[in-house]
Amino acid sequence: MTALMLAVIYEYNQIIKIIVGAGASLNIIGKFGWSAIMWAISNKYISIVKYLIDTGSSFGIIDNYNYSPIMRAVIARNVYVIRLLLEAGAPLQVRNDDGESVIDIALQKISCDRFGPVIVKMLLEFGAVLSQDNIEKYSKILDKFHITY
Repeated sequence: MTALMLAVIYEYNQIIKIIVGAGASLNIIGKFGWSAIMWAISNKYISIVKYLIDTGSSFGIIDNYNYSPIMRAVIARNVYVIRLLLEAGAPLQVRNDDGESVIDIALQKISCDRFGPVIVKMLLEFGAVLSQDNIEKYSKILDKFHITY
């Protein structure tokens, strides 16, 4: 665990800026295969995620379970962080250890809360592709939420 990761976990914004300003590596991997941006995403720290993206943090790092930062953001149900990552060019075709892509994860949770349809629409808008299996499995719910596929 690096000083940057600890500062992120405890949401010490000023310390994060000092550490990054001093030249700390943003992409060191620690526990669970997580970098500082993964900790910020899992804790839903929108401003820290934005700062880390703006200062060059990689959002293409994959953790020990082959989850990408955007997958973790979908699991955390954080629409704002998902949008930040999508706008920064986060990869959408990564598959985790279970063979799931980010759209697969989002579809599994589409009915969990009001964010489900919004997240799926956003991912599709930014280029996520539905498999034929997903279309067959989720077509009724996609139609219910007026999501074109």
